[in-house]
Amino acid sequence: MISPVGLQSLDVYDLRCFVAVATTLNFTQAARDLHVSAPPLSRRIRDMERLLDVKLFVRDTRRVTLTAEGARLLPAARRILAQFDELPSIVSPEPTTSTRPIAYGVP
Repeated sequence: MISPVGLQSLDVYDLRCFVAVATTLNFTQAARDLHVSAPPLSRRIRDMERLLDVKLFVRDTRRVTLTAEGARLLPAARRILAQFDELPSIVSPEPTTSTRPIAYGVP
């Protein structure tokens, strides 16, 4: 079982990396989409797998596929990212409904 303390080193960017690779099933394309190079992305996924103590992807020389554990994690990761991306709209003040007219002229 994974301790909550161990999960503290998992961050939102790890989830973004996982979702990018899981969506494209291609490390090179996911790295391009994330504006990083493939080797650091691959290391990040490997570190995430080590932290979670599961294999998320099956990699071979021709293709990448999700494992059953990776497939179970994908919807949860997408939900977490969607909630995280909503934070700015949650904390921003409500738009005011009152508007002031602006008078302007052309000389």
